Amino acid sequence: MLRIRYFGVVAFVLLSFSNTNAQLFKPNWNDFTFRKAKDKWTTDDKGFHAFGSAYLYSVLAKKMPKGYAALTTIALGAAWEVKDAYVRHDVVPILGGDGFSYKDLTFDVGGVALGLLRDLLFKDKNSKPDKL
Repeated sequence: MLRIRYFGVVAFVLLSFSNTNAQLFKPNWNDFTFRKAKDKWTTDDKGFHAFGSAYLYSVLAKKMPKGYAALTTIALGAAWEVKDAYVRHDVVPILGGDGFSYKDLTFDVGGVALGLLRDLLFKDKNSKPDKL
């Protein structure tokens, strides 16, 4: 079952880097400028950032200490925003972004805080004590 999931992830990555996105392999280096997103605080993807980060934190917190899981989740969100700043959506449709959004990053941090709050309020009886 685990191999099927990894196969799906590998297939998605290979398809996204296929010939339709050949611009990624032949980049115009003058086009790689840091761009800021012109988004609002109320766009529909903000909930996905918050709950996605909370979910990623909760998955990682089962495998590593909570502090490391929180930092890893925030670092992944920041790396994704930096990727959005440099990779244009019109050049690479699936992986590209509209620019660095500190608002998205704020919701990522809020999602991690939501996950930490859930861990503090609802402790699992079988879990071992963990240092934050």
